[in-house]
Amino acid sequence: SEGAVVYAYNAQAEVGEDGLFVATGLTTAVRDTEHLPPMLDAVAKNTSEEIGTVLADNGYLTEANLEALAQ
Repeated sequence: SEGAVVYAYNAQAEVGEDGLFVATGLTTAVRDTEHLPPMLDAVAKNTSEEIGTVLADNGYLTEANLEALAQ
């Protein structure tokens, strides 16, 4: 309807310690929760390095994501 907010795209970006982008993603999903594991996989693939500290807002907070981070 007129004046309503329409969520069209949801962008994800991962940066390294130096501030450079190491992975990006774009979806039509409204919530972030499902994007953390695939983005971490993309970081590992793109950098060939072990992931150290992960900083994410509470939009990614689920039991499944916490379990994925613990591995």
